[in-house]
Amino acid sequence: MKKINFLFVMMTLLFMGVVTGCKDDDEAPTIEFNEQNYVLMADKELTVSVTLSEPTDAQLSIPFTLGGTAVENTDYTISAKEFTVEPGKNTASVTITPNKNYEADRNITLKLGEVIGYDFGKIIEANIAVTPKEKIIYAFEKEYYPMAGKAEVYVKILNSKGKPITTSKDVTIPFEINSSSTAVNGIHYSVDADKFVIPAGESSAKVTFTYNKVENEEDDKNIVKLNFPDLGAGFIPGAIIETTVQLFGSTEANLTGKWKGEVMSNLDNIKGAYTAWYIEGEVTNLPENIKNNTLTISESKNGFTLKIEGDGDAAKYFKNTSFTFVRNETIHHQELGIGKDAKKEVYFFELQEANTSFTSSKETIGKSLVGFRVFEKEDNKILEATIFDFIPVDFLVPIYNMTKDWSTPPYKKFLEFPMNYTPIRYQFKLTNE
Repeated sequence: MKKINFLFVMMTLLFMGVVTGCKDDDEAPTIEFNEQNYVLMADKELTVSVTLSEPTDAQLSIPFTLGGTAVENTDYTISAKEFTVEPGKNTASVTITPNKNYEADRNITLKLGEVIGYDFGKIIEANIAVTPKEKIIYAFEKEYYPMAGKAEVYVKILNSKGKPITTSKDVTIPFEINSSSTAVNGIHYSVDADKFVIPAGESSAKVTFTYNKVENEEDDKNIVKLNFPDLGAGFIPGAIIETTVQLFGSTEANLTGKWKGEVMSNLDNIKGAYTAWYIEGEVTNLPENIKNNTLTISESKNGFTLKIEGDGDAAKYFKNTSFTFVRNETIHHQELGIGKDAKKEVYFFELQEANTSFTSSKETIGKSLVGFRVFEKEDNKILEATIFDFIPVDFLVPIYNMTKDWSTPPYKKFLEFPMNYTPIRYQFKLTNE
């Protein structure tokens, strides 16, 4: 009896082994994702892979469906819509590339589709969290650019904290010429691009405007206003979204720098012309000593700033102030004689503050018009200042009394200011001191 029971048990075990062996031989290979959870970084590609439980003998296509809250071709792009496993291999991948992924809390899902002859493994759906890119703040660097020959206009990109940022790819920021501009591209100026291209790894870019000399130029054709179009998702306008380029003319209007006082260039002309007419004191009190003065001129948000230093006579008129361009005009320099060589193009600016009494004994602070030009002399760059918008107290008073009515209607056509024909003209030399 024991032998029969033992034989029965052995037969049962053998039968189960055969059945189990047959089942293993008939099981289908499986497909599954390598990982269940992925993260697509803001600016870095992501590889998502699947694995077969055994290599395939022939090329195998594995379909999948896309889902999630992220939008294909907006938030991301994907390299293929199915996995392709090559013969002899057991794995395949697709690449997901971040695109305009600026919105938070978005994800992508990939769900495997059925493949004849294969079963699913444990991971048949992959979830990908999308890291949003930081939105780019863009702005012009300044609200105002003076164009003396050329003007370089800059745009910059910033992060949410207002700090300069760089990106892994070039950033293109187009701009528009505002319809309120008075200067015309191709006539009064030219510009080397219609967009800013900020190279990868940089945080700013420039475009260059160049002045075009026009015969019979109109004073009011000198403004170019720039603004940005809507840049769409991923971009936020910054503090300065409109800027003005003001055309002064040639490089003779390039005023910036530190200038050391040299000479009152029309001193001899004034003395020679008027000593015989007026009492000697009218010309001996002329503010001729400027060697102890320096002018420092810098570009500012809306024009220029001027800083006067030293106890020379130029400080009797100039004050630390801001100033803006008004117009350019050709005027006669009497000290240079007659003829065309005595006519020079001068750029007129309005000082917000000057002492229009032009004396240390009395201060009459107010706005004042002054003429500047820059030229080369003996390998030095010279800033010339022509001062005529003042009411003299210590010198040339008879001249003022004689001509003051000429600058009021109906005689204004003769003189804009009483001292037009008797200005004080200074020359300053560019210095590195």
